[in-house]
Amino acid sequence: MSQSIYSVYGSRIHLLLEDEFASNWNKAQSAFFKAQKDHLARTGTHWTGNEHLAIDLKPEELKAFNDFAELMNLMIKLNGGTLNITEEEMTDDYLIKVL
Repeated sequence: MSQSIYSVYGSRIHLLLEDEFASNWNKAQSAFFKAQKDHLARTGTHWTGNEHLAIDLKPEELKAFNDFAELMNLMIKLNGGTLNITEEEMTDDYLIKVL
């Protein structure tokens, strides 16, 4: 399997990741956004995080989504509760291949 360097949300955080993992995470992220749009179309209201959200994910996409969340939470913990990344530094919603 091939690995590449990915920028997290277009920020200065760069990680060496399996390309297949990054692809699955990006697909999960797209499915999350689609589910929010579907919720709006179905209910006429924006998803607030309190309602059930039907996300169509393959098992490998869900695993990548959860594993990445675990990694990010650990990075936050190791750095004293923050990554000190501003919203302005996060220029994308996805993992961006840089090398």
